[in-house]
Amino acid sequence: MLDSSEAILIEYDPQQLSYSEILDMWCTKFAHFRSKPSKRQYRHVLFCQSDDGEREVAVAKVRALERTSPVYVNVEEPLIFYRAEEHHQDFFLKSRAKIEASNRLRMTLRMF
Repeated sequence: MLDSSEAILIEYDPQQLSYSEILDMWCTKFAHFRSKPSKRQYRHVLFCQSDDGEREVAVAKVRALERTSPVYVNVEEPLIFYRAEEHHQDFFLKSRAKIEASNRLRMTLRMF
């Protein structure tokens, strides 16, 4: 990889879920941002639109996290977002389906 980072694009309805709530989930589920990434492509970044208040919310969340221990997260404006190859799209859902199918097969084989 040259000068790129792996990222996900989250599209959401602010009437259903606020950006702050999304960041709260991120803070509780992805605590690996407390360790320094080994490569640039794995760095921890919140890409935020500056015109709708996301940046201010993200900076406040990162600062709150920094009160308890070091945090390796940058808050930046997005440049260009390129979708990954199709086999990377919905990777978690696809992987989960494969695991569930494999588990069903094992259960079937145990019956015999």
